[in-house]
Amino acid sequence: MDTTVTLAVIISVIALVSSFVVPLLTVIINNRNRRRTWENEFYVQHRAKVIESYVRATGQVVRMHTEEAVAEYGRTFGEILVYISDPALIKKMEELDTKINKFLAKDPSAVKLFYSICEDLRKSPPRMS
Repeated sequence: MDTTVTLAVIISVIALVSSFVVPLLTVIINNRNRRRTWENEFYVQHRAKVIESYVRATGQVVRMHTEEAVAEYGRTFGEILVYISDPALIKKMEELDTKINKFLAKDPSAVKLFYSICEDLRKSPPRMS
């Protein structure tokens, strides 16, 4: 067999295999990138919803202290800790939680601390996974 023919056959087989493999790899890479983008967008949107829920529930419990407000606050407090990474902000939130749990929600210092936490939440960048 001639080496030119052998070389041509080898190149043809490589081209044939590449015509199947390259599009498959492209699809796999594109799907991974789309998934990462979707996950990041979902994370940011969900984080915003969690922060809004926390602020709403905490505002209600600090101002009204109804049983419904306390229940909603308890749910959102546990959830928001997953999304906040700033240790100083977490410490403030825990301090406010202590005041709320001691039924001191009518205490003006709890309200001031709540406002301070809201300011910090506005400044806090999303934690990317």
